[in-house]
Amino acid sequence: MHLQPLLLNLDETSVAIVRHKSRGLVVNRRSPLLQIGALRPFRYRSRKKQHGAISHLAVIADNAEVQLRLPQVFLASDKLVGAAAATRASVGDVQIWRGSSGWNTSAKLVRLLEVLADALRPWRASHQPILFLDAASCHFTADVLHAGERTDLWVIPIPARLSWLVQPLDTHGFGVYKTLLLDEGRRLVRVAEGCDVPREAWLCAITSTAERYLSQHSWRHAFEHNGLVGHQNFVSQSLAEFDAPAEVPPSSASVRSLFPRRRGINVHRYFTLVRDSMAARLENLRAAQRPA
Repeated sequence: MHLQPLLLNLDETSVAIVRHKSRGLVVNRRSPLLQIGALRPFRYRSRKKQHGAISHLAVIADNAEVQLRLPQVFLASDKLVGAAAATRASVGDVQIWRGSSGWNTSAKLVRLLEVLADALRPWRASHQPILFLDAASCHFTADVLHAGERTDLWVIPIPARLSWLVQPLDTHGFGVYKTLLLDEGRRLVRVAEGCDVPREAWLCAITSTAERYLSQHSWRHAFEHNGLVGHQNFVSQSLAEFDAPAEVPPSSASVRSLFPRRRGINVHRYFTLVRDSMAARLENLRAAQRPA
């Protein structure tokens, strides 16, 4: 049975708390100006409430039907986002995960791969998921590679220092997404009429933006423009300017150049896991086709 490739791209981006750019007199509660006669500040600003960010682990696919089911996960510090607010702001496959920090880690990525594999279950009989990740160190730990093997997700590295050129989320996704988030932030500031934007309103705005733009958007063209679909018919002009690689096996040095320098990634172990995962997948397919 021939499986169709299902191309996926996962990457993280930071989403900052909406900040209001104030004009005029803005003080905190400890300002001595508050003790002078009847003087009162125009608006009290909570410094704590106006600083911080969460991370968005975004996932896109080259299949519009699959895209509707993909998880979009926001990582938030439990000190920044309360449990009730996180629950109310989560919509469908757009979720907020609270933890000790809002940074991505190997353990959080393993959890996301498991959620992703479960979301892709309806397509597993006909498609082989191929997940492209940039070469960040937390993306290629032993735990992540084992999770990819366990969930039968083929994890493929975007070459180090080239994500700006060939990673779909970087080239086609995050630019417009950040603009939409900025527009939502301005809307929230207008609605707040000089007060701080409520934390839950901010969370609901970013999750609804992610659901509307990432989940309901077709990303096939992004994979085609970046040459990831197996042919070069629609490759972007930026990539077309490069010479085609020689049709010979890559050298060991060329393979290692895919990964960041001085990160200690076990390249041999990575390709061994990929080979073993492919072999196991093919064997399972053959076993399913054998007569009972």
